[in-house]
Amino acid sequence: SDGSVIKIDFYANGEYVGTDNTATDGWIFSWNHAVPGVYEITARATDNTGISVFSAPNYIYLAPAAGPFYGSPIAIPAAIQAENYDGGGEGLGFHDADARNEFGFYRWDAVDIDRITAVANGYCVSSMKASEWLNYRITIPTTDVYDISIRSASSVSNAKLRLKLSGKEISQVISVPFTGAQSWRTVTLAEIPLNAGIGDLRLHVDAEGSKVDYLNIDYALKALPLPWQQRDIGTTAAAGNAGVRGQTLIVTGSGNDVWDTADEFHFVYQEIRGDLQIQARVASLTGTDPWAKAGVMIRNTLNNNSSHAMMIMSAENGLAFQRRSSTGGGSSHTAGTNASAPYWVKLTRSGSRITAYESENGSNWTQIGVVSMSMPDPVYAGLMVTAHNDGALCEARFENVELFHAGSRVFETETTPPSSLVLHAAYPNPFNSSTLITFELPSDAQVNVSIYNLLGKRIRTLIKEQKKGGIHRFQWDARDDEDHLAATGLYLCKLQVEDKIQTIKLMFLK
Repeated sequence: SDGSVIKIDFYANGEYVGTDNTATDGWIFSWNHAVPGVYEITARATDNTGISVFSAPNYIYLAPAAGPFYGSPIAIPAAIQAENYDGGGEGLGFHDADARNEFGFYRWDAVDIDRITAVANGYCVSSMKASEWLNYRITIPTTDVYDISIRSASSVSNAKLRLKLSGKEISQVISVPFTGAQSWRTVTLAEIPLNAGIGDLRLHVDAEGSKVDYLNIDYALKALPLPWQQRDIGTTAAAGNAGVRGQTLIVTGSGNDVWDTADEFHFVYQEIRGDLQIQARVASLTGTDPWAKAGVMIRNTLNNNSSHAMMIMSAENGLAFQRRSSTGGGSSHTAGTNASAPYWVKLTRSGSRITAYESENGSNWTQIGVVSMSMPDPVYAGLMVTAHNDGALCEARFENVELFHAGSRVFETETTPPSSLVLHAAYPNPFNSSTLITFELPSDAQVNVSIYNLLGKRIRTLIKEQKKGGIHRFQWDARDDEDHLAATGLYLCKLQVEDKIQTIKLMFLK
């Protein structure tokens, strides 16, 4: 005989959301979902014999409340999906020339949202007519210049758009290139000045015929700060480039690889003499090939067959310490963690010894390898990117880039103040020329850092000033306040902030 239904499981877009085990008030389940959109609702009935069957689907639309689609303004920099315009309906989140929804995807109001055939679960705003607009509440972190990119398609030759921010024009009329209905192209508006604060970004249609996938707003790309330099190493089929967006260093590079006896890549570098340390967070890189690479490098020359060492993140093959120990020689590989970006990488040079490290958080470092490599000064230290696919361009984003040598802070991006006062162990230690000292300051304060000998005599005042909260690094070159070289021996470095004191030991070897 037929079994009796004992429970109903409910699903939204194929994902389980709950169960009703009693039919006393009908089979009912209350579902509170925060994300607006169209949902396919199905139910699976199970009887007491274990047999289950799914219902036909029903569709519901959860409309966003008036205001930002996800409830809070979109924080810039960001990619803004065109279909995620503000809630509130006609006259608040959008204006549409007619109330008919042509496609019925994603949202059920009057805006025509179509699928993007080349992207799984991708949508675009389509059939855009003159006088229509879409509104996006955004928050701009700082008054600065920004690049605004619009990814669009058009099957006509005269489609036009325009942008306003809080009622003020921020662009001229934007001509949308003729591409065909599902071929996409990005139009970039460079160096648009925007003021900090919350505002309404409004995309206006001046002439019909365009589709819009997304808008991307990011800090304008600015030139590398001195004394950084850049160039392609080897013969690449596409030219690389580099610049800074906000606190992020952007490097694009082509080339076949950095491997075997010769290299092709883009290099952002400093000419350095002596010991050094370079580290960075590889925030992202594009997957032009599973072995596309981005990381930190120390290189003896700018020739394509130079000896070098690098700690890299690859697109799909994790981290690695790779190097060429002699000019024109073969390459060696030591695998690191099988992880993907974001991840931290670091190289140190002490004499002829080069050590490679990786870190998940930038604080706890794991040594991956060490090599003894003769590199006569000067050397070149910096950031490298290769597409491993010559002609393609791989873009890598580097954050928290730090390069130190011979007592100088060469470049350092801003950091968020840490939670507590910490004086870290110096590196290298023991040392014979200079050592790097790092401390974390949780808030702005008067800071005193001094070096003492074992008799308790202060021989050098390194810092005596107000410092901002953050991570601070500086070098001691083993000299006293009178610029005399210290004797070989043990010294104490004392950090004092208000009534808090921390010390570390330093061993100087002439």
